Amino acid sequence: ILLCIAAAARAGDTKSLAGRWRFALDPADKGNTERWFTRNLSDHIQLPGTLQEQGFGNPPTVRDHWLVNDSSLHTFLADPKYAPYRTDDNFKAPFWLTPKRHYVGLAWYQRDIDIPQNWKDKHIILHLERPHWQTTLWLDSLWVGSNDSLGTPHDYDLSKLASPGNHVLTLCIDNRINIPVGIHAHSVTDMSQTDWNGILGDISLDAATPIWLDNVQLYPDIKNAKVHVIAHIGNLSSTSSPATIFARVKDFPETKVALDVSSNGGTAEFDYPLGKKMKLWDEFSPHVYEMYLRLSCDQQNDEKTIPFGMRQITHAGNQLLLNGHPIMLRGTLECCVFPLTGYPPMTLKPWQRIFSIARSYGLNHLRFHTWCPPEAAFEAADEMGFYLEVECSCWARFGEGSSVDKWMPREGDRMLRAYGNHPSFLFMTATNEPKGKKAADFLAGVVQKWKNADTRRLYSAGAGAAEVNVPPSDFHIEYATRFHQANGELSRPPTTADDYSTYVDSQPIPSIAHELGQWCVYPDFEEIPKYKGFLQPGNLEIFRDFLNHSGMGDQAKDFVCASGKFQALLYKAEIEKVLRTPRMAGFELLDLHDFPGQGTSPVGVLDEFWDSKGYITPTEYAHFAGPTVLLAKFPKLVFTSDEVTDIRAEISHFGPSDLNNQIVQWNVQDDKSHKLLHGEFACDIKTNALSELGKIHIEMSALPAPAKLTLELKLKGKQISNSWNFWIYPHEVTISPPTGVSIAHDLSEKTLQKISAGDSVLVLLPPSIVAGDAVDSFEPIFWNRVLFPKLKSQTMGILCDPRQAVFNQFPTDEYSNWQWWDLQQNSKPMILNQFPTAAQPLIQLIDDWTTCRHLGLLVEGKLGNGKVIICSIDLQNHLENRPVARQLLHSILSYVTSSQFHPKTEFTAPMLQSLVVK
Repeated sequence: ILLCIAAAARAGDTKSLAGRWRFALDPADKGNTERWFTRNLSDHIQLPGTLQEQGFGNPPTVRDHWLVNDSSLHTFLADPKYAPYRTDDNFKAPFWLTPKRHYVGLAWYQRDIDIPQNWKDKHIILHLERPHWQTTLWLDSLWVGSNDSLGTPHDYDLSKLASPGNHVLTLCIDNRINIPVGIHAHSVTDMSQTDWNGILGDISLDAATPIWLDNVQLYPDIKNAKVHVIAHIGNLSSTSSPATIFARVKDFPETKVALDVSSNGGTAEFDYPLGKKMKLWDEFSPHVYEMYLRLSCDQQNDEKTIPFGMRQITHAGNQLLLNGHPIMLRGTLECCVFPLTGYPPMTLKPWQRIFSIARSYGLNHLRFHTWCPPEAAFEAADEMGFYLEVECSCWARFGEGSSVDKWMPREGDRMLRAYGNHPSFLFMTATNEPKGKKAADFLAGVVQKWKNADTRRLYSAGAGAAEVNVPPSDFHIEYATRFHQANGELSRPPTTADDYSTYVDSQPIPSIAHELGQWCVYPDFEEIPKYKGFLQPGNLEIFRDFLNHSGMGDQAKDFVCASGKFQALLYKAEIEKVLRTPRMAGFELLDLHDFPGQGTSPVGVLDEFWDSKGYITPTEYAHFAGPTVLLAKFPKLVFTSDEVTDIRAEISHFGPSDLNNQIVQWNVQDDKSHKLLHGEFACDIKTNALSELGKIHIEMSALPAPAKLTLELKLKGKQISNSWNFWIYPHEVTISPPTGVSIAHDLSEKTLQKISAGDSVLVLLPPSIVAGDAVDSFEPIFWNRVLFPKLKSQTMGILCDPRQAVFNQFPTDEYSNWQWWDLQQNSKPMILNQFPTAAQPLIQLIDDWTTCRHLGLLVEGKLGNGKVIICSIDLQNHLENRPVARQLLHSILSYVTSSQFHPKTEFTAPMLQSLVVK
C-alpha cells in the first residue's frame, strides 16, 4: 500500500516540454547584447528536432562554412568538372551528403512553463537529452547556466529559481565549433551526422523530493557475487536528516541501509548480495538486472530503477577477458551515419535493428568513432549482448594548452556518470588518432584518472595511435594488424597461412585491428531513391552523371557487383588473418556499411541505411566473421599440377561453450560442386581459443587443370562452414607460334599496316609503352582517391564475362579473384576513352568513380580488312615461373586461332596509336 501511495505521490513529477516552442535565428550573434531572453521570440519550431530539418537556415552553397575534410573541399572548389554543381541553383556536394538547409551560429528557443504548487521546495531539473551543441539557459531573464557536452544530457537545476506559477524558459544553442574538438569528429562534422542545431530526445521538467537520489553507480563484483552500490544523495532542505535506502533486485531479498544526510547531501555505500543465483552478462547470455532503490527521508520518498549486468572486463597480457574468459572482438564502426535525418536516433527500435543486422553478419562489437551514442543505444546493446567501445566526442590535438585539453576529460567524466552502469559499455577511448607534441603524456594522465575513478571498463588513450597507447592504456587499436600500408599484404602473392603473431606477442596489452579494410566498392546509384529525408545524395548523382557522360552508365550495376565481390573477398582475407592469430583481441572494420563523407567512401557490404547491396549474404559473411570460424592455412593459392601441399585446418571458436565429440568434414570440389576429394577430423573444440584440427594433404596431379577449385570445411550437423578458392594450372604449357595469327609487341605503322591489309594480329604490349596515367595493381582503392590521391591504387578490380571464348582455357570469375594477383601486378591499363562505346574490353578495369575512364587490359576489334586483339598485361617475361600468365596467354592464343575470333568493333589507326607512348 505504501509503495502505491508513493507512486501516486510521484505521478506528474515529470512534465514533457516536447512540442511547439517560440524561436529565432541569430546569425549576427546579437541576441545576448540585445537581451533576447527578455522578449517574446516571434517564430515557432517543434522540439525535439533540428532547425535545419524544419526549413530554417539557408539553402546550401559553396560559400557556407562546411565542417569537412580540407582536401575534399579543395578538390571540389578547384576541379573544373565540379563547376556545374557549385552554383547556387544546383549545389550538390560531391564528397559528402548535401543537407537541404545549412546553418552555423546561434539559435534561440523559448516556451512558457507552469510549475505546479505541489512542486514547491522540490528538486527541479530541466532535462535536455541531446542538444547540439552548447546551451545557455535563462529563466524569466535570470541566467541559469551553460553546458557544452556533446554526448550527454544537458541538465539544469531550477530548484531555487522556479517557484510555483508561470515562467519563461529561454535557451540559446550555439552549434559553432568554439572548442577545437576537430572538424573531422563525428560528433560535429558535416561528413556524417551534420552540424545540426536543436535538441533531440527527451525534453522535460523533472521534480524530486528535497532530499533525493542524485547519482547512483553500481559496481558488479562477480567474484563475490554482489553489487557494490555508491549512491550520492542531494539535499535542498539545508538540514541534516536520518534516511533509509531500500534496495531490491527482482527475485532477491531487499536490503535496507540507514544513513544520515547532511545539509550538503551525502553518500551511501553498501553491497547488495546476489549469491548463487547470480547470472552473468555476455554476448550469449545478456542477462540484465534492474535495481530498484527508494530513499525514504522526512516522510518523503525518492526512487530510481537502474539496469545493470554482472560482468567484469579485464586483460591479462595481450588478451581481453570477459568474466575471466578470453573474448574476440568482431566489430565495426558507427560514425554517426544516419542519412534520413543527419542525426542519431534516440529511441530503442532503430538501435535494435542496427545491432541485429551487425549480429547477423557475425559481429559482436561496435566502436563509436569520435562520438557518444544516446541512452537508447546502450539499452539496446545491454539487452542484445553487444559490446560497445565509446569515444569522447573529439578528434583533435592534445597537450598544447587549447580548451579541448580541459573539455575532453570533463566529457569523459560526464559519459561515465551518465552511462557507466550499462554492461555493454565495455571500453572507453579518449579520441581517434590523436596528435600533439605532448599528447602521449597528457592522454596517459587522463586515462589513469578514469581508471582510478571507474574500474568497470577498459580504457585507451586513442584509437589508431601506437605512440600514445602505452600503459596506462588497457588495450590499443593499431594499424599494424591490417593489410593496408603497414603490412603491404597485397603486394605479395596471396596466402592464407600467415598471421600477426610476431607483432601481437611483442605488445604488453591487447591488440585490436584498427579500421580494418576500407576497401571500396563502386557507388550503387540504385540507392538514390532511398534518400527521402533531410540529406540528399548529391555525391551519388554527380558520380552517376560522370559515368553516363563516359558512356558506361549501363554498366553501373555490373561495376557494383564485380567490385563488391572483390571487396568481400578482401574483407574475408583480412578478418581471417586476425582470427588465425593466437591471442589477438579482435578487429574493428571500417566498415560493415558505407561512409558518406571524407570524399565519399563506399567501403561497406551494406549501404548507408544498413541495407544489403546484394553481393554477399549475412550468412556468407558470418561464416568468416562469426563466433565460430573454420580456417584453412594455404601456403599459396595458385598451384601447378606437379605440386603437393599440406593445408592446416584450424578453428577459431569463441562460442558459449566447448564443442566436444565433433566431426569436421572437408572436401575439394570443382565449379559444378562435384566433390573430388574428401575427408574428416574427429575433435574436441575448446571455446575462447584457436585450435588446430589437422592437415589436409593434396596431390595436385589428382585434380583437373586448369581449374578453379574450392576447399570447403564444415562442422557436421551445424550451420558452421567456410570455403576457399584455389587454382591449379598445368605445370607445362606449350606456347608455340600460332597458325594464321601474327604476334606483335607494338602498334607501329608497320603493325597497323599489316592488320589493315587483312592479317590477324595479337599485340602483346609491354606495360612500359602503354600511354596514359592509369595504373593497375591488384590492391583496390582504399577509402577513396579524393582523400588519398597519392596512393597507387586507382581501380576496383576487373570486370569480364567468363563465358567469352577467350577464357575457354582460363577459368575465371567476372571479378578479380586471387589468381588475378600476378596479372594485375604486371600490367598497365589501356585508356579507351577515344574508342567507340561498343569497344567493350574483354578484360575491363573498374576505374575510380570520380574519373570514370574506360580502361581495359584486353580489347579486340577490326582495322581495315584485318583483326586485332591487344593485351597490356605482361605475358612475355618469366613465364616459366608465372603459371597464371602462361595459362592466360595459352587461352588467348587458342581463341585467336579458332573460328570464334570474330571481333565486330571498328578501330581506326589513330585510336590504336593513342594506346602507346609517342
